[in-house]
Amino acid sequence: MNVLSLVKQTITFTEVRRRLFFRRETERVRTFLDFAIDGVLLRELALAWDPSMDTDRFSTKLTEDDPHEAVDEIDSLLGRMGLDPDEYQGLLFLPDSQNTTNDGLAAQLSFETDRVVWGNFAWGDASPWLDFDASHRIENAPTFTFDRLQYETVLLEARDHYIRYIAGPSRG
Repeated sequence: MNVLSLVKQTITFTEVRRRLFFRRETERVRTFLDFAIDGVLLRELALAWDPSMDTDRFSTKLTEDDPHEAVDEIDSLLGRMGLDPDEYQGLLFLPDSQNTTNDGLAAQLSFETDRVVWGNFAWGDASPWLDFDASHRIENAPTFTFDRLQYETVLLEARDHYIRYIAGPSRG
């Protein structure tokens, strides 16, 4: 079985904002929890599967920038959002996405009694906080099988962190 972990990462990206007659670019820093499988970052695995992708710019939704979105993402990764078996779960996104081709990595998730499986990885046209449409399957990406208890423990610890972050400092 594979082992899932979450590793704190930071990336720098350029956010582009367009208004009627002007465009403004802002350098931003994003800190997030990145997926690691057997100690290797998912971004590094994806780069090995497809060297043409600049995965250093990718991020997860697990960030304090939007803790509500992080909780929703974890709930989805735990199978609480009711994905159909043929639907894809977005895993990595470009935080500065402008709906360009191949700007997200997703997988199909399968939940069984004692294990969780991530497979059929694909690049897709994704806006980071909208529905994912996987369009380019990564043929050489393996399937990962996690012990369900270990998988849920890692994700629930992160979920608890974001819930506490939303609640703010304790007043007791």
